[in-house]
Amino acid sequence: MKSRVRGSLLFGCFGLLSGLISSVGLVVLNLDIFKSLDWADLYPIYVPGFIFGIVMAMPFLLYKRRFNARSIILWIIGSGGAYMIAYCSVILLYFAEIPLSLIMFFIAGCVGAMFMLTAFSYCLVKIRPIPFLLLTTLGGVLALSFLTDIHILFLKSVFSEYGVLYIVWQTGMASAIGWTICPSENAQVKNG
Repeated sequence: MKSRVRGSLLFGCFGLLSGLISSVGLVVLNLDIFKSLDWADLYPIYVPGFIFGIVMAMPFLLYKRRFNARSIILWIIGSGGAYMIAYCSVILLYFAEIPLSLIMFFIAGCVGAMFMLTAFSYCLVKIRPIPFLLLTTLGGVLALSFLTDIHILFLKSVFSEYGVLYIVWQTGMASAIGWTICPSENAQVKNG
């Protein structure tokens, strides 16, 4: 039990760091000096998934003596790709005339989580089917933070809806992944 709590806290801290970096990047790009840049509009589409992948690779780089660089790079690419797929899911659901609603963000969160967890399970640590499904569902639930009207630690007064989404989703998913993979009887660490 203690290892699960430690794992959840450790990964949660890395997830919070990732969410904050993603959110601060969005705030910086919304400054007037960056608004004129053509690529600044692409930030919410591409960058947060790669930031999550890079930051979530850190525990493996710091605590695992030997790691396969190819697995880490594939994980980062997979995480970035999963975020782009989730972002595109929202757009596709919108054009399918599903109103901006709980269902749309729940589906996009589940889709993004599923692809992210597939990359994580393939590249870093194997996640068993039941925890995989639970984590995928959690991804959908956490994506609903985009629509919340509550001020979580005054986050919405500083960050946009995207910023709150990045912080809540990345922290929540990272904590849940840490809880899931830490006991050695529930995970097989990839040796490269």
